[in-house]
Amino acid sequence: MTERTDSTQDSHSNTANKTITIKRRKSLSGKTSLELLLLILAFCVYGYYTDWTFALPITIGILSSAIAVIVITSILLLLKTLSFIITPSSENNQIKINRKTIYYFNGPEVVAVAAFKLESVPLRIRGKINYLLRSAYIEKIPLFYFYHHEPVSSLKATLLRIIEGKQFKEQKHKIKEEEIISNDGIWKGALIIGTQVRSYLLPGWQKKLEEKIEKNMNLISASFVSAFPHTKIKRLSGTELEKILRIPFNNSTSFYMLGNEVAYFMNIPPMIEKIIKPVYPAEFISPLTIESDIIIGHSIEPEGMIDNEKQIPVGFTIDQLRKENLLVVGEDYEERKNTNLRLIYEAVKNGLKYVILTTSKDYRCLPMLLGEDKVKILRLGKDFSIDVMSQGAISTDEYNSLLILAFYLGGLIEKINSTAVTLLLQRVYEDPAQRGLQPLIEQANNLLESELSRSDKITIENIRNTIAAIMKDDTYSALSIDSTDLAMLIQNTNVIVIEYNFKVHLNAILQAFLVLKILTCGYKGHIVIHLPYAQDILYDRAKEKQGLDLFMRLLKRKRITLHASTNKPASLDRSILQYFSCIVVHKIRKEEDLQVVADILKLEENAEGYYSQARHKLAQKSFLVWLGPGEFLMYRPDISSAIPGVRADIKYTLDIISDEYLDITSRSVELEISKGTILETEFGSDAKDAAKILTWLTTSDLTFPALMTIIDDISPQRVKLLLKRLTQASLVIPNAIKVSKGTQVLYKITQKGNIALNQYLENKNSHKDKAKIKFP
Repeated sequence: MTERTDSTQDSHSNTANKTITIKRRKSLSGKTSLELLLLILAFCVYGYYTDWTFALPITIGILSSAIAVIVITSILLLLKTLSFIITPSSENNQIKINRKTIYYFNGPEVVAVAAFKLESVPLRIRGKINYLLRSAYIEKIPLFYFYHHEPVSSLKATLLRIIEGKQFKEQKHKIKEEEIISNDGIWKGALIIGTQVRSYLLPGWQKKLEEKIEKNMNLISASFVSAFPHTKIKRLSGTELEKILRIPFNNSTSFYMLGNEVAYFMNIPPMIEKIIKPVYPAEFISPLTIESDIIIGHSIEPEGMIDNEKQIPVGFTIDQLRKENLLVVGEDYEERKNTNLRLIYEAVKNGLKYVILTTSKDYRCLPMLLGEDKVKILRLGKDFSIDVMSQGAISTDEYNSLLILAFYLGGLIEKINSTAVTLLLQRVYEDPAQRGLQPLIEQANNLLESELSRSDKITIENIRNTIAAIMKDDTYSALSIDSTDLAMLIQNTNVIVIEYNFKVHLNAILQAFLVLKILTCGYKGHIVIHLPYAQDILYDRAKEKQGLDLFMRLLKRKRITLHASTNKPASLDRSILQYFSCIVVHKIRKEEDLQVVADILKLEENAEGYYSQARHKLAQKSFLVWLGPGEFLMYRPDISSAIPGVRADIKYTLDIISDEYLDITSRSVELEISKGTILETEFGSDAKDAAKILTWLTTSDLTFPALMTIIDDISPQRVKLLLKRLTQASLVIPNAIKVSKGTQVLYKITQKGNIALNQYLENKNSHKDKAKIKFP
């Protein structure tokens, strides 16, 4: 057998090395030489006394001893012979163990082995081990890993309550057995990942191997932590690794995981998954046929979900998405995102127009899916801006009421019938030349000095403070000029993605302002507005709910439907859920969210079974907790019950359009969609004010202060922004000149600016029905 000798040095010492030498295997004669010698000697003694001497009493003890030696040595000889036959042969091997590495010697070769183990995982593990494998392949690093999971009984997990207190936040609450089972149980696991490096026994081999093994370990450790953020790993010492390799997983489990999280570290074969995946006995009546134009996936039979048997394609009709609002719910962001992409992809293919309002870059894959000619990505504040205070073609009173609604949706006011807010906007719009965000702040300050009720003061202060926060940020330029004819853009594009990514506390009001401009842009056709974060503006109002009802009715009147998405259905206002008739729900577990979804999907929990009266629990509500990846429940107005299904994911590239690419292409967006003059293309509804500035610059080069002395019907902030935009469009050139007190910027109209101005004036003169600008 293999024989090992251990050094007596302390394995935890920084300088300690432990060497286990496996001696060269001896022949059978070498292994049994002592036993053979004793056996021969015993036979000689026995023969000596029996052949030529009588058995005297003094020799009885000697004979008995000889017989005992013969028996014992015969047994030892037999055991060693069997051991020699059974034990496989090996070459001249030696194992050397140092602080972090094991060295295996095999003839002229030596192999260094090192590894780390997973110590703990975060509350909600994310990632895939494929990322680690890909990194190891790119770096050409040999890799080995093995894992082990032991199930923990539900009773034990319930009694433990905390289940490794650092892992779960439920340590202060009793963990219900149903919740444990719904997550595929609790598992205690171990995961070992390591690498090896080979070398010949040449001079300097140890230093070379140490450097290489450390480099590889650093790379795979960093790759693992990148693949699984917030996990904790521990480098194994040489002694620990030797024990694990000798007796794998001997009490080496170190962390607890939910069963549905185990798949992040291991790819479970489908047949095994069918065995270990629990299936909840819920009953649904799925239709045999269903008309669907916008396909999400396929229906499945819940009782047969263990087989993942796809049945009929399910989704919505075009007419439904044109008339009804759509809601996508699920606690997992990736599930909602993939479902939203699937719906948008299918809807646009069937001729629907989408406007997507998002703070993320997740929808930049749409140009690759649908074609760059069908999708426009606009970044608010960079290549796209709106003028919140510009009423466009509608009356002042109508726009004021819509602006108040935007304040309400953005959370600035609690009531839409506030007389103080109405008075504030009336003062701002008394002089059209003074409309803007800065005059809004000034009028709010003036109004606060008058007699107001406490609630009105709080409302006006909230508006003033929010607008002041916008003025301090880059958001101001994004909300002060209409850079694009939005109606023309929608007319010529299938999908518009508007990204707004400023301070988090401004997201709700920015989303509300963007919805306001879509409502007032003048487009007459049908539009679907996609809100990935619907809770920002559709959150539950504790008191005043009239505004949300007004908003939903206004959308219907304008032929606009919502495609909303949220991870917190309980946070949405209950009064507007009645307006959503097309619903897709992924896995949710929180009780308050479950109850909301159960109500809108009309799910039954404790009712007599459809297929057997012996069943007294349909368990449709509980079924939501058991939904797996890609699985969903959907509801549509023409079918009386919810339909369980599994999503058919679209194949989309992980690459997204970069900001650099958008910087190059954004300047051509307006030119592609506009049929007007250069000024109308660049400035939209602000072309009139831009033409006025250019007209004054044709007389002489002027500084900004000089322009302000002769232009009295445009606010200083708007003049400054228009000059900046005129410069970006190469219509004017700023030149710095030295003066006695420093330098000043002198603005000069360019040849392109003259052409643009003449083109604009000719266009205006040829249309008598359009207002003419007044020239000095």
